[in-house]
Amino acid sequence: MKNTSKKISTEEMIDFSNHFEKSIPLKFKELYLEYNGGIPNKKYIYDYNNENYLEIKVFLSIKYKNGSNPIIEEYISFLNKNSFNNLLPFALDWGGNIFAIDLITERVCLLLLDLSSKIIVNTITDNFSDFIDELEVEESYEE
Repeated sequence: MKNTSKKISTEEMIDFSNHFEKSIPLKFKELYLEYNGGIPNKKYIYDYNNENYLEIKVFLSIKYKNGSNPIIEEYISFLNKNSFNNLLPFALDWGGNIFAIDLITERVCLLLLDLSSKIIVNTITDNFSDFIDELEVEESYEE
């Protein structure tokens, strides 16, 4: 991960976690204690539902904004206004669509924001650990 924000402490992670009714996945906590957002080295994940690769532009920071990297809190308020209270946003693609963890099912989904203000939810993986494990350095189409 490059272009990360200032590291957060364990206490800051606990404080952040306490804002949610459901628990945050351990893999998420570990990743964010090591890297507080930033640009991933492995930035592609295959979307089996739509049979194409998705590219992550940036992982959001929990706090300590770094340059133009947005922070999670900015997206939580947007999701709450749109009745997505159980989602934890953590990354963006190049179109401004939001990768988020459903804290009830633990699935990772992509919220596609279209011009009509309608939000389409597309499940990507069953959990955050799978999401991280399935990230690739580049798109690799099998022939």
